[in-house]
Amino acid sequence: MRDFGEFKLEILPAGPLMTNTYLLSSGKDSMLIDSGAGHLEILDRFHLPERNVKAFVMTHGHFDHIFDAMDFRKKLGCALMIGNGDGEIMEWSYSVSERYMGKTIEPIGIDRFLNEGDSIGLGNSVVRIISLPGHTKGSIGIIAGPLFFTGDVLFKGTIGRTDIGGSMEEMEKSLRKLAGLDENLLVFPGHGPETTMKRELEKNPFPKGLQ
Repeated sequence: MRDFGEFKLEILPAGPLMTNTYLLSSGKDSMLIDSGAGHLEILDRFHLPERNVKAFVMTHGHFDHIFDAMDFRKKLGCALMIGNGDGEIMEWSYSVSERYMGKTIEPIGIDRFLNEGDSIGLGNSVVRIISLPGHTKGSIGIIAGPLFFTGDVLFKGTIGRTDIGGSMEEMEKSLRKLAGLDENLLVFPGHGPETTMKRELEKNPFPKGLQ
């Protein structure tokens, strides 16, 4: 567990595509961010039944980020949340999950669709949502104090693809939005290693090329 003051963070890459599953905690409350597969391993590794998990927030609707949603709801009773606009790509994910994951995703009952400027209470803290369409229509970023969860919009040194439910035009708008954020934010993407906003604005050719 890593301590960032009001927030604490645990990370577990999971599933065949090594999706970064995050457990973000503040006070006595926790929330999950994304999960590629392997809910039993995640439940055990994070000791989730003991962690008062209030929500499972999906940064977007591709199958490798929503796969365990209903399992978590059944085991933990947590609310399921995703960015507004990703209903269509979730339907696509249901249709291809057997091919790519070896198991069909159970249709997900979303409790809350998230929009730009929304917030989620966590302990005595607040997590902020920003809309980052481009990878998918409803892709979101999650800001928790100094931590920024970018899903598959921004990675270390590159960006996410736009050809499965996304748009390069929208992606460019989202990357320009990132340029206005605090450069000291620590970036935790949907796959791969963490980075910093400062590094990506200076060295990542995609956001750098739009400044």
